Amino acid sequence: MTKCLIAGCSHSAGFEIDGTEDSVLNRSRSYGAQLAQLLDLEPHNISLGAQSNSAIARSVVDYIESDSSNSVDFVVVGWTESTRIDLPSPHDVSHDGSNPAVDTFTEINRRWLQINSGWEGFTEYEKSIMPYWHEFMYHQSAMLDLITVKEMWLLQLYLDKQGIDYVFCNTMLPVNPSRWTQWYWDRLDPDKCMWDAEGFWFKYKALGYENPKAQYWHHDQTPHRLWAELLYNHIADRTQPFTRSLFP
Repeated sequence: MTKCLIAGCSHSAGFEIDGTEDSVLNRSRSYGAQLAQLLDLEPHNISLGAQSNSAIARSVVDYIESDSSNSVDFVVVGWTESTRIDLPSPHDVSHDGSNPAVDTFTEINRRWLQINSGWEGFTEYEKSIMPYWHEFMYHQSAMLDLITVKEMWLLQLYLDKQGIDYVFCNTMLPVNPSRWTQWYWDRLDPDKCMWDAEGFWFKYKALGYENPKAQYWHHDQTPHRLWAELLYNHIADRTQPFTRSLFP
């Protein structure tokens, strides 16, 4: 069966569908896995919680470049909020490489420190630098938006060059076009991008969907199914089908 690579943050990993943060069951019920099933593809989920958009893009390229079997034919990317960054780290960071739910964990994950507004770090080194980066993020939202949209465009160029079909979506609020980001927005393929004004999380939260099992901001299986169906319909409605069309 043709492989569908799924990349993103905790929302793409299906965190807390069953009440636990991460599990094999959660990933099998995530919107990416459900979309793969609709497309008759084999899901392979490399999403990690709290990842930045740079980390998400890098994980896709790193996986494809290290896949000697060239088995990836479709990629689903759930872009997260732009207010996350990652830094090259002089130390191994605290990702859990033994997590059995993660399909692929490479050493590249250990070399980057993920920073977001709600995280204070685990090690003394991480805790020591967080206040400075939180201050930077607060004052440089335009730069963070630019980084996100640039990562989207660069990943689009890479996947197009590789001849790999894909769909992009936003799991959190989208980056709004601006004087700094407009050039990149204009070059993103609308056939390959499904942008929602609220994003996966906020969309179904506003519609009244609640997950009583969740301790953090994560949906249960029903919103994942609905989002997968939206993505499926977006792919089916493309004006320019991919050469190896999934909808003959």
